Amino acid sequence: MSVVLSAYQHLYHFDYGEDMRLSAIERPRNLFVRLYYTLTKRRFGKIFTPAKVMYARVPGMAIISAILYAVDNTIKMEPELKLLIKHYVSFLNGCTFCMDLAEKMAIQQHLSLGKFYNLSSYRHDPLFTHQERAALAYVEEATHHKHVPDEVFATLQRYFTDREIVEITFMCAAENYFNLTAAPLDIGSDGLCAIQV
Repeated sequence: MSVVLSAYQHLYHFDYGEDMRLSAIERPRNLFVRLYYTLTKRRFGKIFTPAKVMYARVPGMAIISAILYAVDNTIKMEPELKLLIKHYVSFLNGCTFCMDLAEKMAIQQHLSLGKFYNLSSYRHDPLFTHQERAALAYVEEATHHKHVPDEVFATLQRYFTDREIVEITFMCAAENYFNLTAAPLDIGSDGLCAIQV
């Protein structure tokens, strides 16, 4: 077991989906879902549990997922900030699968995990820039309250263009979608950080 995974388990008490509410389907009938299985296994070393639980039963969800990822790939924002936003939204929603995925992607991009482990103290931790704090405060308000106070939005506008604000809003909404499909079904971490890149 890697040191990263060990620290991650300690922080978030993952169960790796052992108590999922629905069983995984290893051999889906739908051709697109089978392709999705192949692509995720090739990229991440494992077929995602949400795919086995949800997409195998409702193949249209795999198409939605692919579209959301395609839009996300058009966002040119700094990779670390993109992943911090996704990780923090997932943390707020208690989605350990999505948190683990964000960290796996950070590892693949050779990013330090220090900020990921300190997100709960982003407001005061010197690791975080003012720009990162503005984005994280915005997605926190949007995730918790669905509306954002004027002062939080005004701070966001100091550091981001209108297009970037829309992109941050999209990333927050997309991550909330993914979180709210996995977490209620008790789909936990897939242990992606334990899989060597």
